[in-house]
Amino acid sequence: MMRDQTGSNPAKQRYHIFTLIELLVVIAIIAILAAMLLPALNKARERGMASDCVGRLKQIGTSHVLYQGDFDDFYIRVDYGDAEGKWNWAFYMQQTYMPKTQVFLCPKGRSMFNAGGSWTGTGMITAPQSPKYFTVSHYGYNSYNLGDGTRLHGNAASPPPKVHMVKQPARKINCADSWDPNSTQRGRYIFTDHYAPSTATGNYQIHSRHLSTANILWCDGHIGAEVNAHPRLVVATPDYTYLSAN
Repeated sequence: MMRDQTGSNPAKQRYHIFTLIELLVVIAIIAILAAMLLPALNKARERGMASDCVGRLKQIGTSHVLYQGDFDDFYIRVDYGDAEGKWNWAFYMQQTYMPKTQVFLCPKGRSMFNAGGSWTGTGMITAPQSPKYFTVSHYGYNSYNLGDGTRLHGNAASPPPKVHMVKQPARKINCADSWDPNSTQRGRYIFTDHYAPSTATGNYQIHSRHLSTANILWCDGHIGAEVNAHPRLVVATPDYTYLSAN
């Protein structure tokens, strides 16, 4: 009969089998480790989406610079309507400078919002009976202050301001993460006064969707992350002196 080096008979060796209690202990340990790691993994995923969002805002900022270079330093209108139809600022940017509509869709926003109404998931729609050319945007454009002449001339139909007319551009919002709290959908513009929304209610607000933080493209081109942006940046008395007609 063959024996191993220890002198024991291999045929008579007994193998250890996990008991039910030992198996349950192992499963419990794995569950505890998973519970500890999942929050960290979720935060890492959220930070990744926030970083992707910043990259998209940078591209939007570049498109604004290109537009201003082509149109004598004017800011683009928030939207425009005539007999031929109507388009919004994001549609014009997408058609002229950024052919990919996905740039206007925040990674976090895509998981939170539906397209809404007659908007489509891909962004652009055309209604033959009343032509409209819109690109869905999860980023709101500073409409009252930059997108038309409301604050500069007191008339929305007047031309938007030029770049040099914005005082302290590092403190003035160009575009930002936004939403419509009344319909939980996209935000193609934001109502802002001074450097923030003037009221705590209403449509199209800055949206702190990245771990309670909103990414904001400021008029000087830099992008900042603002914690609890909407309630923190709200000003009770708007300051209209940041625009100069000179």
